[in-house]
Formats: sequence, structure tokens, C-alpha cells
Amino acid sequence: MSVSFLFGCIWILCASAVAQPSQSASTDDAKQTAAGASVASTVRLSLGTNASEMQWLDYRDTAVFSPWIESTPAPTLKAKVAGDLRLHLPPAESEQFASVSDASDPSILQPISVRIRDLWMGTRGEHIDTQMGFQRVTWGVGLGISVIDNFNPYLLENPSRFDQRLSTAAARVLLHHGPISIEGVATPFFVPAALPQTDLAFMMNENDLFDPRCLGGEDVELGELETRASLPATSLQNGTVGARIRWTPPVADLALSWVHGPDSLPQIDGEVVLTGFQTNANLVNVAVPVVFPQRDIVGLEGRTQLPADINAWAELAMVFPDETAATVSENQLAALVQLGTIGAIPDPTPTTVTQDGNPYARWLVGADRFLGPVHAHLQWLHGFPTERQASDIRDYALMGLRWNPVPTIRLGTQGLTDFEGWILASDIGFLHSDALETGLGVTWIDGNEASTLAGFRSASHIRASARISF
Repeated sequence: MSVSFLFGCIWILCASAVAQPSQSASTDDAKQTAAGASVASTVRLSLGTNASEMQWLDYRDTAVFSPWIESTPAPTLKAKVAGDLRLHLPPAESEQFASVSDASDPSILQPISVRIRDLWMGTRGEHIDTQMGFQRVTWGVGLGISVIDNFNPYLLENPSRFDQRLSTAAARVLLHHGPISIEGVATPFFVPAALPQTDLAFMMNENDLFDPRCLGGEDVELGELETRASLPATSLQNGTVGARIRWTPPVADLALSWVHGPDSLPQIDGEVVLTGFQTNANLVNVAVPVVFPQRDIVGLEGRTQLPADINAWAELAMVFPDETAATVSENQLAALVQLGTIGAIPDPTPTTVTQDGNPYARWLVGADRFLGPVHAHLQWLHGFPTERQASDIRDYALMGLRWNPVPTIRLGTQGLTDFEGWILASDIGFLHSDALETGLGVTWIDGNEASTLAGFRSASHIRASARISF
């Protein structure tokens, strides 16, 4: 059975179920509608080594208005709409504010964006539920990070949060009977991950791609790296489909899942463009093609309760990725020979495998426990989301501690380390009148160059936030 056929079946079944009139009589008493909203504001100041490097970070949440409405027009029907209206920081780069006349453009002075979190309708039945529209598909049992949660694209505007995802248009069908349920999900088109504005190392850099000596010139230096992205075509073949079987006996919660579709994180693949400049014949800039390769992920997850009120969970994901590689064409190398950058075309042609295509495993185990007002958790992660071949996989320890000394004060600390680098975040929050939450926090990221986490150090910052719900 082809992926396109499976996608079409799920989508048509959802559309038919949503359009089917309810067999139950709809009365005014059965109609229920709830609505609300929140206003939140967060400002972040980067932690540079000196005052000139301490800049305001824009995670697109300087001010956020989040309304929502949820309606049940009939006992078997439900719909929800929720979104964010976001005000960003004013532009700081010259190319965004190039002349005085730009000051007359309100969209530049007050840049805003709209993000849909929920926009769906669904049916509820005795043994079948359906849901169609913009939504978030949440799989996995990890706390703050998961190797199973792979259906929705990553939302990395806050680069220290790998538990956030973008909502996408999807159709879901859930068949359930007793402790067993079977879920099928399909999304019609590809949406890439939302990457941070901060310059972070999500892919190889120019020095990882090629050793300059392999080009045949002893004094060749690699300069800037430019990416040229190629999005998958908008077609059924490039949509994402998934299925999940869940069993919930009294002693555990177990699930087996499968996801097929393009990776939402970019990868380098194709012919690299090398450019030599006569003003500096030994300097070569690199323009790399970026794609979003296909992959299949088979996941197994489970959660149970151990003695002493300890909750424990585990996830295992087997990833079957496409092979990707960066190469240099002979025409490019011949041009560098003519410029005098290199003496001759190297043999063999330089090639760097960016993703070898071999299956690899990622897994997560964890446990947590409540001790009165204290909540502590510990997890072990094998394979960070940016590591996509077996030779790159590393191990990470995740720790968290949250303490409510009184109901109106919350203290929290979370840490992630690969023992060569770390991400450490601490916060203190205050609750006012059961509605207003304010907080102060700091995120510190550092490590040596061998650490995956060291590439995130520019996201270190201090922050202040406030949120009120009504």
C-alpha cells in the first residue's frame, strides 16, 4: 500500500465523518461553548562577554495575545480555535531599516505575526473519533524532550526548547475499544521547522564539509557558508503520515508508532558551489544546497509506576533516513584551477557524507517523583534531534527540580549535559491574585568545541516575563 493511498484514505475518512450529520438530536441544552484569552510578555537579554555583545534576543514573544474558543454544538461534535497574535522586537539590522522613509511603515516599526495553534473540527463516537484541521499531534512519554514525537515540525524560535512543535493541517482517525486504540494521522503538505533567528549550529559548517587540503591547494582557506534551500514539492508524496497502536492495561501505558515523511530539520545534500575571488585567490566561499530528506521512524514507548511512587518511562525510536552527501562538480573545480586557487582537479572528487542512510536508534529513559512541594525528574537521552547518523549519536543527561515553597512562589532548575557542554536554565515565578504570573530567569549554555551543545551558546540570556489569563 503506497503512502499516497494511505494518506488519501485517512483524509477522506475524516472529511466524511466530520460532514456526517449527528444521529443524536441537537438541543440548546447540549450546546456548550467556552472561551478565554491570555496576554503575555517576555524580554530576553543575551549574556555576552562585554556590554556591546549583550543584545536583546527576539524569540517572537515580546508581547503575545492568545485567544481561544472551544465549542460542543452537539454531543458528538466538537471544534476549537486558538492562536497567537505576536508582537516582535523592532528591527535592529540595517537591511530591515535602510532609510528614514522606512519609519513611515508601521509593519517595520511594530512587526507582528499570527500563529494558529488550533483550528479544527471533530466527531466523537462510541468507538471512532475523527479530527480535521490545524492541530498538534502529541506522541511520546518523555518530559520536555521526546524521540517519538516526530509528526509535527520543530518550533525552535526558543532554541533551548526541543519540546515545542508547530501545528499543521492534519486529519486524524482514532479507533478505540476498551484499553486498545488505533490512530491514523495524515498531513497534506510539508512544513519545515521554525528555526531561531540566533545564529546556531544546526548543520555542518564549511570546515566540516571539506578539508581545504583535499582541494589540492596547500594554502586554500574556506570562507563564508551560504545555504540554498530546496523545499519538497507540495504533493501527496511529500506529506507526512503516521499510525499508532496504544494499549493501556492497569499496570502500564504502551504504544507502538510509525511516521513517514520529510525531516523538518534541514540537511546538506547535492553539489556544493565553490567560488574563488581574484582579490584573494586562496579564499573559497561555499554555497551548499539544503534539502529536507525523507525518513521513516518506528517508535516504541511505555510508562508505568514503580514502588515508592516513582513514575518511570522509556522511548525507543528506530530511524531509517535517506542518504545525503555534499559533492563538488568537476566544472567548479576546473574554474578554481583557472583562477589559480588550486593547481589541479583533485582525484577523487571531494565528497562529504552528511547522512549515511544507515538505520540508527535513539532512545530515552526517565523517572520522576513528587516529594511534597518538590518535583524532581531525571532522564537519559541517546541521540539529540540534530544528530542524524549513528557516528554522531551522543548521550545526554537531563535533570530537573521544581519547588513550590508556598503556593504563590515557584522555583525551578533544569539542566541538559553531554558531559562536555551544558544547557542550564533557572527560574523564579510569582503568582498574583490567582491570575497574574511574573517571573525572572536565566539560561546559560557553554562547553568545549567537541560538544553538540556548545553551538547553542549564543542563546544564553537572562529574561523577565509576565502573563495574565482571563
